[in-house]
Amino acid sequence: MHSYKLVLHILIVCLIICAPVSAQTTEYAVVFDSSAVTVDGTSNNTPEWTVYATEFSGDIMLSGADPASVDSAMLVVQTSMLKSRKSPIMDRGMHTALQANAYPAISYVLTEVTQADWTSDTEFLLNTAGNLTIGGATLPVSIPVSGAVTGEGVTYTGSHTLLMTDYGLKPPSMMFGAMRVGNEVVVNFSLYIAQAAD
Repeated sequence: MHSYKLVLHILIVCLIICAPVSAQTTEYAVVFDSSAVTVDGTSNNTPEWTVYATEFSGDIMLSGADPASVDSAMLVVQTSMLKSRKSPIMDRGMHTALQANAYPAISYVLTEVTQADWTSDTEFLLNTAGNLTIGGATLPVSIPVSGAVTGEGVTYTGSHTLLMTDYGLKPPSMMFGAMRVGNEVVVNFSLYIAQAAD
């Protein structure tokens, strides 16, 4: 009886040790100083304009050590910290249009990577699906993303074109209508990630 219990115990230990282990996920954080998020657009009296996200954060969970195997990702931009670097009037108009007081954050949450292809030893392409929330409205978006292994981290770059009215937002009109912003804007991002501290 004692021998039976000993053998059973050994078998259980072997099953635990030999059982397949699922790939571990590793958390990475967006490094603000090495990243950028901008929004480009047009207006009736300025051919092109750009606003810059001066405060944002995000994280990415990778499956194992493969930067193309993204399990989850999130990016949050503080709405009131979108700055034109040129005109306080433009800033106020943009913040009002985005309803910054009621909705202080713009967020993106990845739902799925639909395709991942390595194009070289250090570069890859991703087709992604996610949810983008602006002004309290959330819409599904598909964004192609380019990735590059750089040093000890990874840089993800991409852009997404959207209509402000799709999110229930009225394009800004400032200076008594003298400056009217176009409905279509382009969100650009270059996000450098490094492994998050424990």
